[in-house]
Amino acid sequence: MATNIIKIKRSTGNSAPSSLNAGELAFTGGAGTQGNNGQRLFIGDPANSNAVTVIGGNYFTGMLDHALGTTTASSALIVDSNKSTSELRTAALYLGTSGSDTLVAATAAELNIMDGGTAATSTTLADADRVVVNDAGVMKQVALTDFETYFEAGLDTLPNVTSVGTLTALAVDNVTINTNTISTTNSNGNLILAPNGTGDVEITADTLSVTATEGESATLLLAADESDDNGDDWSLINSTGNTLTFNNDISGSTVAQLTLTPHATVGSSTTAIAGNATVAGTLDVTGVISPTTHVDMPDSAKVKIGSSDDLELYHDGTNSYIENSTGALKIATETSGIAVTLGHTTSEVTVGDNLTVTGNLTVSGTTTTVNSTTVSIADPIFELGASGSDDNLDRGFKMKYNSSGAKIAFMGFDDSDGKFVMIPDATDTNSVFTGTIGVLKANIETGNTGVTVGDSTPFSDSSGTLTLQNIDALDATTEATIEAAIDTLSNLTSIGTIGTGVWQGTTLAIGYGGTGLTSVGTSGKVLVSNGSANVYQDIDGGTFS
Repeated sequence: MATNIIKIKRSTGNSAPSSLNAGELAFTGGAGTQGNNGQRLFIGDPANSNAVTVIGGNYFTGMLDHALGTTTASSALIVDSNKSTSELRTAALYLGTSGSDTLVAATAAELNIMDGGTAATSTTLADADRVVVNDAGVMKQVALTDFETYFEAGLDTLPNVTSVGTLTALAVDNVTINTNTISTTNSNGNLILAPNGTGDVEITADTLSVTATEGESATLLLAADESDDNGDDWSLINSTGNTLTFNNDISGSTVAQLTLTPHATVGSSTTAIAGNATVAGTLDVTGVISPTTHVDMPDSAKVKIGSSDDLELYHDGTNSYIENSTGALKIATETSGIAVTLGHTTSEVTVGDNLTVTGNLTVSGTTTTVNSTTVSIADPIFELGASGSDDNLDRGFKMKYNSSGAKIAFMGFDDSDGKFVMIPDATDTNSVFTGTIGVLKANIETGNTGVTVGDSTPFSDSSGTLTLQNIDALDATTEATIEAAIDTLSNLTSIGTIGTGVWQGTTLAIGYGGTGLTSVGTSGKVLVSNGSANVYQDIDGGTFS
């Protein structure tokens, strides 16, 4: 089915056309901005003296390609089904009905404070300062002096409060509070903070300091479950020997689980773990890991080396892997003379991709099997066989294939008669090939005595003249070649497909695949059917009202 293409007036620039006919379209493909006319579709406006008028273009539709209700930079504003959009930014906000709206003078920071903002600044309050309160559903500003009056009126109703001065110290039973110190007054008395029920003691401070008396260790004891079972008690002890230990009584007595011993040279400090250690995240070691036996890892756990973990070593329970994700994996490349051995004497080595040997390749086995799709050898001479003695063996190529069963073909030198032979269905008897010779498809160059076919020589050459001789019959191909060379056949009644040439006959009728026309018509016209014949004419969309 033929396809007609109608192109409108167009430009790769970003300027509007200077003029258009009524109803004529034009498009500018140059990059569009607010300040030019790129990526616009224009029409000649018939109701406005054919004025060049913008009616669309991908400059405008590109502003509408976002999700409804999502405010997008440099795009049109499209609300969602709830008449909402994600955000609006404006230099001025007016609230109210049209004609009676009011400018909102509050800043964004002030509105955020009213909405629960927690940012605070140091401010000296004055009597005239205001606090916003809800007065029976109406928000009002109230002076601090009004709050003073209100609270003073409330305090006056407390009959047991007459006056309170400055407390310099407070003593309750055996506990004394003096300035910043809470202490006990009984001999060696403990200070116990015991909230009611499940209440907690909370300390808000940068440092919790535990200072022991002279010659004593500083201990922080954490007791769980009323400290009535083994393992309930953990203690953190800073001993007089300058070690820090984490201890537990799971064995019935307190035993150090983790011991930190500092040293003036930080790199010589030690950490002793009594049992096993599990690291769920990443363990960074800037020094040297020196296991006394080995590193034990489960299946599929990986040793990753490199700042980007590029080299991985692991065992998946079946096979072992060395994987490198970037750069080259080099083995024994930095020191000359290092021998590399792969596999046991009975093992097989598989190379999964290309293998490049920059030195010599020696294969000492009995058979070399190459399963490549293509074998490329740069050496211009390919050497086969040996010439030390007459071994009576053929030389050449043995090719395996399948044609209703496995077969081999041979092409090469037949040692028995000293000739080159091609056998499509050959028998290999210890490198001596036999079978019926096949047909060789090739351009063959011979001496001037000609090409021998069986017992005949159909072609011969003498002083550069090729002679066709001894021809008893022509095959179909030769016959076709000769017929193709004939210029005139007055009795010809049928021909084959004409592939090339110039038609110089009469006009082809429509029924025979032609147009029935003798010329192409006026420039700009289109070939159409008028119902009885083909004609060239304009395509007119017509008018409408």
